Amino acid sequence: MELNERAFIKTMIVDKSEQGVELTLGFPLTNRLIPGMAVGSGQSQGKAYSYVSGSGEDLGQAFRNIQMNLSRRISFGQTRVIVLGRDMAEAGAEPVLEFVGRNAPIYLNTKLYVTTGTAKDLTSAAVVSERFPNDILTATSKFRTAIDTSIKDFMEANYYGGDKVVPLLRLKMRRIETEKEKEQPWIEKAGAAVFTQGKMVGTLNVQEMRGGLWILGQLTDAEITVTSPTDGKNVSFMIRNLHTNIKPKLGQGRTLIQIEADADASVISSDSNIHLYDPQMLKRVEKSLNGEVHQRITDAIQDQRDAIRCVSIWKLY
Repeated sequence: MELNERAFIKTMIVDKSEQGVELTLGFPLTNRLIPGMAVGSGQSQGKAYSYVSGSGEDLGQAFRNIQMNLSRRISFGQTRVIVLGRDMAEAGAEPVLEFVGRNAPIYLNTKLYVTTGTAKDLTSAAVVSERFPNDILTATSKFRTAIDTSIKDFMEANYYGGDKVVPLLRLKMRRIETEKEKEQPWIEKAGAAVFTQGKMVGTLNVQEMRGGLWILGQLTDAEITVTSPTDGKNVSFMIRNLHTNIKPKLGQGRTLIQIEADADASVISSDSNIHLYDPQMLKRVEKSLNGEVHQRITDAIQDQRDAIRCVSIWKLY
């Protein structure tokens, strides 16, 4: 089949519907991919991407209904993002995993996301700094600004009976100075969705999600502000070169998990009069910084202990 007879799907969106499941597929419009043409929201030439939707009792029917009304043959070979609506996530991701598992062209490293509402609403999100909407989502994994979860990770967690955390997204209206519209929906991180046995059972807020990134060793850098021990004013640090080591131990008739985290920290701003060249003062600030990091990691674990059987990061142990 010729390339100009295919629709290359980049984004797959799944929601619950009255019929059962609603499938939305996002793909580039090759007839508008002209070199040098500006792409995004508000251009008179039109967007260089589009979405089509179809509903059915299951994903197979929804997919067939889309294909019947599309002039090109659908190809999943370039799919990099799968997004689940909250209702779909709470009902269970098993149908999506089943569909992906039986469609060989869909790569197992395709990234998985969940939204706080209807996933299809993401199709209205503003696209300003990137060429296609899915590039906004893949960047969150590339730059580790949210938990990185792939279809493979989710399948492994299901197989071993463990749990999984998936990045949670939401839309927020924002004013974008360079655009004509006063306000446009903007994709932002809302934390993480917690899954057990394939179903969403809870959430982590953004700070708890960042603590999860510490545990998983996925955090590339972080800004943390602590209170100065001398005058109570703020001292801000940039954290880099983060490393995490998880050690299971047996003791007192139970399994203990020991988390060791280390990183380099540098001061980026200070409202305090603290003398950071004084070794004693530096140790006091370091103690406050260690306490803040410890609290973030602890919150990421403890706030969900009643909702899930075991946190996904322990699944390999």
